[in-house]
Amino acid sequence: MEADLRAVSIDVQPQRGGPKGPDRPPPPYPGPPPACPAAQPRDFVVWSFFNTLFFNVCCLGFLALLFSIKARDCKVLGDTNKAGSYGKTAKCLNIIALTLGVSMTVAFIIWHATM
Repeated sequence: MEADLRAVSIDVQPQRGGPKGPDRPPPPYPGPPPACPAAQPRDFVVWSFFNTLFFNVCCLGFLALLFSIKARDCKVLGDTNKAGSYGKTAKCLNIIALTLGVSMTVAFIIWHATM
């Protein structure tokens, strides 16, 4: 059996009469456009995981990961206030862990180079 392969042409131009060209009115839309969803709070899970693996000074990276997971859980449940609060806490812990981790690494390199 051979497949019947034929070229098909579809005419997508309007069939009704009426104005054509740039003076044509826009097509009717079914109601107002949908509203943009509210901005979701950030949870910083990837950053927290990075800090947990590489800059876990005083377990701050791990604590940031816990708060990030709590923020993501609250975001999934729809509680944006708690998710925002946990996300801000995770962000602060991430900043502190990254700052301490980088400064301690640089201090160790300088100390080791001078010995």
